[in-house]
Amino acid sequence: MRLKTNVIISAVFACLLGFVWFHEIKGGEKRDLDAERARQLVDFSDQEAQRLTIQRVDTTIVIERRDDAWVITEPIDTGADAEAIDRYLRSLKESEIEGDAVVDSATVAADSSVLAVYGLERPRLRVHLALVQSAKGNPDTLRFGDDTPTERFTYVQQAGANPEIRTIRAWQFDSLDKSIFDLRDRHVLHFDREQVTGLTLHRRDEAGGQQITAERSGAVWHITAPLQTAADDAAFDEILTRVSNARISTFVHEIPTAANMDEMGLATGDEFVHLSLQIGEDKEEKHLFLGAKQDQGDHFAFDSGRKPIFVIDSTVVRYLVKSLDDLRDRQPFERLKEGVQGIDLVVAGETRFRAQRDSTGIGWLLTYPLDRQANDWRLNDLLTALAQLRVEDFVADAEDILSLNVVDYGFASPQLRMVLHMGAGESVFVEVVESQGAVYARRADVPAIFAVPQQSLQDLSPTLDEVSTLVADVVTNAGNQTQQLTPPESSAQ
Repeated sequence: MRLKTNVIISAVFACLLGFVWFHEIKGGEKRDLDAERARQLVDFSDQEAQRLTIQRVDTTIVIERRDDAWVITEPIDTGADAEAIDRYLRSLKESEIEGDAVVDSATVAADSSVLAVYGLERPRLRVHLALVQSAKGNPDTLRFGDDTPTERFTYVQQAGANPEIRTIRAWQFDSLDKSIFDLRDRHVLHFDREQVTGLTLHRRDEAGGQQITAERSGAVWHITAPLQTAADDAAFDEILTRVSNARISTFVHEIPTAANMDEMGLATGDEFVHLSLQIGEDKEEKHLFLGAKQDQGDHFAFDSGRKPIFVIDSTVVRYLVKSLDDLRDRQPFERLKEGVQGIDLVVAGETRFRAQRDSTGIGWLLTYPLDRQANDWRLNDLLTALAQLRVEDFVADAEDILSLNVVDYGFASPQLRMVLHMGAGESVFVEVVESQGAVYARRADVPAIFAVPQQSLQDLSPTLDEVSTLVADVVTNAGNQTQQLTPPESSAQ
């Protein structure tokens, strides 16, 4: 009897548990979902959206999906801003009806004049979304009227079988009331920054202007014209970033005439700036032209891959008028730091020390003088000071080393000469001089002379006591001591 009772109780409990699960929990979730869908103005999935028509008082905008991309077909044929369209569809899907109907369907059907009371006889906005054929039906056109007296809500009506007048929040209406300018593609120039392999920047002025050409290998830029020299990688990357992120301020002429191009300073040969990018292995070219200057430093502009003339913001323009010096590498010794295996320092014609990496590749050993132990941190600090040496001005350039006039700047007898041994027999020579109240530096393998900060000589010429410590218990061999402590001839040259 007790077993049978327990079985019955268990069965009843299981039934109650099933009722709670399926009706109260799962059923409640379904009812909540159904209620949420009932409040939606339009119920659809992003993949179903095929064609969007936005009819405002002054214009009708038609946007279609073609090959998984959105394009505007009316009132002009142009590309759409994919992100802006996605935001619009999301706003449409998330717009919800507020409260009960203001006017029910029967009243509207019986007296259509009631529409004028709510601004729906001539609605200020109509939105229609057409779905793919496989979707279950197509939503009715949405008609938006006036705001409520409190301006917190907007009257809305569906043009279909259920024409009742409802309300949505006014800010939701604002997110749907978009112009063609809001929805069209406003990128100044389309390209993938990571795929850019070359750049030419041609700027014209009264003196004739300047053309700068550079190439990129991996993450490293190199200027190839008007001279061969190292580039400031960050400066070139900043140009690409600014142009890639730039948006058009205003469209001036959708299909410009030759007279328009001439008027805007964009006729061939008259452009203020011509930016040319080479993309990918096939060197596909992208061209951006800047024309006449406008208020606040804005400029008329033209992308050769599209028709319109537009206005580009001054905050972008200032990155396109960089001079050669602006784009050159102002830390010409920075890339040497990691590869240095040995250092010879010659000050005023005398070898101060020679050092080489120890077997760990981290610490240092002094090979001259031999009675000293290297201070690792100070030698590493010396390399850091060299890497951070920043050019204040580019004072001389030449096509090659032999053509560079080094004598006029005091390099016939440099106060400081540093030999950096890079391994595999390769060495880089760095020289620093003070001449006529200025301090200059150069790399012997680069046909250029740099003006550097006044303290550079001091920063790059540590004393022997700063880079090493005297070893008190060193045992020297009297027969070879003189030979060991004599400065190597190559360092003293």
